[in-house]
Amino acid sequence: MANIMMLLDTSRCIACRACQVACKQWHSLPAEQTNFTGTYQNPPDLSGKNLTLIRFNEFLDKKGMPRWLFFIDRCRHCVTPRCKDACPDGVEITEEGFVVFNHEANPENCRIPMESACPYNIPRFNEDLDQYVKCDFCFDRFKPSAKPITMKNGGKPTTACELACPVGAIFTGDYRTVLGEAVNRLNELRSTYPNANIYFGGYGGIGHVIWLLAEEPTKYNLGTI
Repeated sequence: MANIMMLLDTSRCIACRACQVACKQWHSLPAEQTNFTGTYQNPPDLSGKNLTLIRFNEFLDKKGMPRWLFFIDRCRHCVTPRCKDACPDGVEITEEGFVVFNHEANPENCRIPMESACPYNIPRFNEDLDQYVKCDFCFDRFKPSAKPITMKNGGKPTTACELACPVGAIFTGDYRTVLGEAVNRLNELRSTYPNANIYFGGYGGIGHVIWLLAEEPTKYNLGTI
């Protein structure tokens, strides 16, 4: 299963944050105290207790009307992860190709902070674990010992966030299936959103996570690496 990929369809996302909650539940992460800052963005950013985040981006359309664009932010699971260059002993590549952190490694062995190494500023330090953390693609749910309750229809393994999403904004499968699904959704979406595109955010090539955007990446505050 080294070719597993995830599609995050921002056009379907309703910002219900079910994926955030499911991620916390599966990884046994506690709630985090936040303060209201005048925006729906909550929590304000990724952290050692939040590995998945719905980012709220507001802009004015051609008619001058405000619109929300939601972006599901998390680790890209890059082909050539910069975090592994920063901390070789603390980063592992699973059989499926997922980039995961080894919690038994001493974070002091990292040559440079993980936040600086990652082009997307994804890894965060969890003080309780004394370790950098991030989305690990629920890699343990893809093991042969995984229980049926962690699988989707057809008995295929998947992530906690995909099972929790009520609108099908998250889709996992092999590369060919996911890319085909992304292209089909893109063709449908362009009839309404002509600027729709597939965003390949991984460093060093197409990673294990891709996004379907309704607008150009800059409207989501995304750049190119």
